Amino acid sequence: MDLSDRRPLSSRRWKISHSLTTWLSRCGMTPNMISFAGMLFGIAAGITLAMTAYLSTEPDAESGGSNLWVMILFLFSALLIQLRLLCNLLDGMVAEAQQSFSPIGALYNEIPDRVSDVATLVGAGYALGGCVVGGYISACLAVFIAYIRVQGKVAGASQYFCGPMAKPQRMFAVTVASGIASFFPIVLWSESERQVTMVGTLGIVLWLIILGEVITIFRRLTLISSELRKEAKNEF
Repeated sequence: MDLSDRRPLSSRRWKISHSLTTWLSRCGMTPNMISFAGMLFGIAAGITLAMTAYLSTEPDAESGGSNLWVMILFLFSALLIQLRLLCNLLDGMVAEAQQSFSPIGALYNEIPDRVSDVATLVGAGYALGGCVVGGYISACLAVFIAYIRVQGKVAGASQYFCGPMAKPQRMFAVTVASGIASFFPIVLWSESERQVTMVGTLGIVLWLIILGEVITIFRRLTLISSELRKEAKNEF
């Protein structure tokens, strides 16, 4: 793993981050093990989000409230997402502390992240108040955003981690949405003889994520293209 090419995070300077890094190093945890654990947390978050739809009772048309099990699952999902991000933070810090750089560290750094992104976002789509189509679209765009960043590096540009909907922002949005959905998974519920209309918290947030992802794609492509053009001009 190339530690000089990491996502800039202020949380790396936190005292608790360094304490956890020291503790994990003493426990014999390797960076690749931490990356794999982060993937498991991401998958588990997607599963628990999807389970909310199966354990839910029909929401109150006026309050949109959820039952106790749904509330617990949403809150647990939010915790799992944050644990996944914590692993994403600590794998590089442990590698730096141990000075242990695996030849396949880059694979462990990228592939588990893509699996986690897809699992969590698709799970949010299947969640109570989610949107299945929005879940799949946001997951595809998340993978494409990472692909653009990596391809930019292959082409000779810097790695751009900018948003407005990069991985930390996407997961923050789903975390906040899960917290809100634990109390109000459905924000609009109406029935008629012909159809049922339901708009949920996760569904709204997923479409906001998609909008931010589209902006992120254009922004990264613009920055990468601009840098490559400047480099080409300097060569002549």
